[in-house]
Amino acid sequence: MHAACTRRRSAPWTCSLLRHHPIDGPFGAHVAADPNHWVRRLPGGLFHNTLSHPLYRITEFLTDEEPEVWATWFSHEERYPFPTELRVHLRGRRVTGSLLFTSAVRPRFRRTRVYGTAGTLDVDLEGQVLRHERDARLPGVFAKLETPWWQWREAFRNLTTNIRRFCRSDLHYFAGMRRLFALFYAAIRDGGAPPVPYEEIIRFTRLLDTIFASCRRWEAIQDRPEGRDVPPSSASEEAGRFDGIDEPARQRMPVEAGVSESGSSA
Repeated sequence: MHAACTRRRSAPWTCSLLRHHPIDGPFGAHVAADPNHWVRRLPGGLFHNTLSHPLYRITEFLTDEEPEVWATWFSHEERYPFPTELRVHLRGRRVTGSLLFTSAVRPRFRRTRVYGTAGTLDVDLEGQVLRHERDARLPGVFAKLETPWWQWREAFRNLTTNIRRFCRSDLHYFAGMRRLFALFYAAIRDGGAPPVPYEEIIRFTRLLDTIFASCRRWEAIQDRPEGRDVPPSSASEEAGRFDGIDEPARQRMPVEAGVSESGSSA
């Protein structure tokens, strides 16, 4: 996974994200071989099961209620009768972001990059590594020596940090999930607010539906016969705007979803 945030005067932050999830291993083999696998029957197919994780790396910065969305999906290999690569571009008032989910690259990784005016953070979620990148401060050719020295320093700092975490039995793959569960059950016991606000859950799931609807619209544009119109997107009659859920996806849902005039889920 790769995410990035860049700050500028006109658009203070820009985020991008890359997610890699190959179609291999026992789980991937079952999804590829079984046309009725529950993952392939989801509105978002393969991506619906995992896209929430990398997408939230962007929405943490992109807080707009209804950002503009451009998304498409496709497959690099003919042996897969379903999309295996997804590209998404998001645009908000102050933040833009891009997301790439692909099964075509090696080595597999999950990476986040955050670009800012003072420097860049590179987060390797697989290796539990956090690197800080900045402009070289030495002039001319000396910058060519400062840059690798700074990268070596960052690598050494991460190595010592992970060694200490390993000695404390604190180097876990699902450490973040453990903390989320702990906060969730604490909210139940104490009657406090949930770790993820309900409004954020609704906003996020609506954005997820909008991404998949955008992908299907692009499929319709590419596959439509010459001279025929592209099937229209579903729209909320109450709000008079697209609610992110088109008809094929809506038919798979046990309860019809929509958007009310106040913007809440109906």
